[in-house]
Amino acid sequence: MSWEWKIGLWVALGSAIGGMLRLAVSHVHLSHGDISGFPWATLTVNIAGSLLIGYFARHTRGDGLLPSGERFRQFLMAGICGGFTTFSLFSLETALLLQAGHFPMAAIYVLGTLVGGVAAAAAGWSLANRMIARGNVSA
Repeated sequence: MSWEWKIGLWVALGSAIGGMLRLAVSHVHLSHGDISGFPWATLTVNIAGSLLIGYFARHTRGDGLLPSGERFRQFLMAGICGGFTTFSLFSLETALLLQAGHFPMAAIYVLGTLVGGVAAAAAGWSLANRMIARGNVSA
Protein backbone atom coordinates (compact mmCIF):
# COMPACT_ATOMS: atom_id res chain seq x y z
CA MET A 1 0.00 0.00 0.00
CA SER A 2 1.44 3.38 -0.97
CA TRP A 3 2.22 6.14 1.51
CA GLU A 4 -0.64 8.33 0.24
CA TRP A 5 -3.20 5.57 0.77
CA LYS A 6 -2.01 5.01 4.30
CA ILE A 7 -2.42 8.71 5.09
CA GLY A 8 -5.85 8.61 3.45
CA LEU A 9 -6.90 5.76 5.71
CA TRP A 10 -5.65 7.63 8.79
CA VAL A 11 -7.55 10.75 7.70
CA ALA A 12 -10.69 8.65 7.16
CA LEU A 13 -10.38 7.15 10.65
CA GLY A 14 -9.83 10.60 12.16
CA SER A 15 -12.81 11.96 10.24
CA ALA A 16 -15.02 9.22 11.66
CA ILE A 17 -13.88 10.08 15.19
CA GLY A 18 -14.36 13.80 14.58
CA GLY A 19 -17.81 13.22 13.08
CA MET A 20 -18.89 11.18 16.09
CA LEU A 21 -17.66 13.94 18.40
CA ARG A 22 -19.56 16.46 16.29
CA LEU A 23 -22.74 14.42 16.67
CA ALA A 24 -22.20 14.27 20.43
CA VAL A 25 -21.98 18.07 20.65
CA SER A 26 -25.20 18.41 18.65
CA HIS A 27 -26.90 15.90 20.92
CA VAL A 28 -25.82 17.82 24.03
CA HIS A 29 -27.17 21.08 22.60
CA LEU A 30 -30.47 19.46 21.59
CA SER A 31 -30.87 17.65 24.90
CA HIS A 32 -30.66 20.98 26.71
CA GLY A 33 -33.66 22.24 24.77
CA ASP A 34 -32.03 25.06 22.82
CA ILE A 35 -34.87 26.55 20.77
CA SER A 36 -33.26 29.95 20.15
CA GLY A 37 -32.94 29.29 16.43
CA PHE A 38 -29.26 30.19 16.62
CA PRO A 39 -26.94 27.38 15.44
CA TRP A 40 -24.98 27.14 18.71
CA ALA A 41 -23.77 23.56 18.15
CA THR A 42 -22.12 24.38 14.81
CA LEU A 43 -20.57 27.57 16.16
CA THR A 44 -19.24 25.62 19.15
CA VAL A 45 -17.60 22.87 17.10
CA ASN A 46 -16.15 25.28 14.55
CA ILE A 47 -14.48 27.43 17.20
CA ALA A 48 -13.38 24.45 19.33
CA GLY A 49 -12.06 22.70 16.21
CA SER A 50 -10.15 25.84 15.24
CA LEU A 51 -8.58 25.97 18.70
CA LEU A 52 -7.62 22.29 18.45
CA ILE A 53 -6.15 22.51 14.97
CA GLY A 54 -3.98 25.47 15.98
CA TYR A 55 -2.86 23.57 19.07
CA PHE A 56 -2.15 20.33 17.18
CA ALA A 57 -0.41 22.13 14.31
CA ARG A 58 2.07 23.71 16.70
CA HIS A 59 2.61 20.75 19.05
CA THR A 60 3.16 18.16 16.31
CA ARG A 61 5.83 20.13 14.44
CA GLY A 62 9.41 18.94 14.75
CA ASP A 63 10.12 21.48 17.51
CA GLY A 64 6.86 20.84 19.40
CA LEU A 65 6.20 18.74 22.49
CA LEU A 66 4.74 15.95 20.35
CA PRO A 67 6.85 15.92 17.18
CA SER A 68 5.00 13.71 14.75
CA GLY A 69 5.18 12.37 11.26
CA GLU A 70 2.89 13.49 8.47
CA ARG A 71 0.53 10.53 8.95
CA PHE A 72 -0.27 11.39 12.57
CA ARG A 73 -0.48 15.14 11.84
CA GLN A 74 -3.02 14.48 9.07
CA PHE A 75 -4.94 12.07 11.31
CA LEU A 76 -5.31 14.83 13.93
CA MET A 77 -5.76 17.90 11.75
CA ALA A 78 -7.41 16.84 8.49
CA GLY A 79 -9.10 13.85 10.08
CA ILE A 80 -10.31 14.59 13.60
CA CYS A 81 -10.47 18.39 13.34
CA GLY A 82 -11.83 18.27 9.79
CA GLY A 83 -14.48 15.72 10.70
CA PHE A 84 -15.39 17.63 13.86
CA THR A 85 -15.86 21.02 12.24
CA THR A 86 -18.41 21.64 9.56
CA PHE A 87 -18.20 24.36 6.96
CA SER A 88 -20.99 22.91 4.85
CA LEU A 89 -23.48 22.97 7.72
CA PHE A 90 -22.33 26.49 8.64
CA SER A 91 -23.05 27.54 5.05
CA LEU A 92 -26.50 25.94 5.03
CA GLU A 93 -27.48 27.38 8.40
CA THR A 94 -26.38 30.83 7.28
CA ALA A 95 -28.41 30.53 4.07
CA LEU A 96 -31.46 29.38 6.04
CA LEU A 97 -31.14 32.31 8.48
CA LEU A 98 -30.94 34.70 5.53
CA GLN A 99 -33.93 33.10 3.77
CA ALA A 100 -35.94 33.43 6.97
CA GLY A 101 -35.09 37.14 7.12
CA HIS A 102 -32.92 36.85 10.23
CA PHE A 103 -30.24 39.15 8.83
CA PRO A 104 -28.71 40.35 12.12
CA MET A 105 -28.54 36.77 13.46
CA ALA A 106 -26.92 35.59 10.22
CA ALA A 107 -24.37 38.40 10.38
CA ILE A 108 -23.51 37.61 14.01
CA TYR A 109 -23.16 33.94 13.11
CA VAL A 110 -20.87 34.58 10.14
CA LEU A 111 -18.70 37.10 11.97
CA GLY A 112 -18.64 35.01 15.15
CA THR A 113 -17.58 31.92 13.23
CA LEU A 114 -14.91 33.62 11.12
CA VAL A 115 -13.43 35.90 13.77
CA GLY A 116 -13.90 33.35 16.54
CA GLY A 117 -12.40 30.55 14.45
CA VAL A 118 -9.31 32.50 13.44
CA ALA A 119 -8.84 33.78 17.00
CA ALA A 120 -9.27 30.25 18.37
CA ALA A 121 -6.69 28.81 15.95
CA ALA A 122 -4.24 31.53 16.96
CA ALA A 123 -5.00 30.88 20.65
CA GLY A 124 -4.39 27.14 20.21
CA TRP A 125 -1.04 27.85 18.57
CA SER A 126 -0.14 30.33 21.33
CA LEU A 127 -1.17 27.88 24.06
CA ALA A 128 1.03 25.21 22.51
CA ASN A 129 3.93 27.70 22.32
CA ARG A 130 3.59 28.48 26.03
CA MET A 131 3.54 24.78 26.88
CA ILE A 132 6.63 24.22 24.75
CA ALA A 133 8.43 27.09 26.49
CA ARG A 134 7.57 25.60 29.90
CA GLY A 135 8.82 22.22 28.73
CA ASN A 136 12.16 23.77 27.73
CA VAL A 137 11.63 22.77 24.11
CA SER A 138 12.74 25.40 21.60
CA ALA A 139 9.76 27.20 20.04
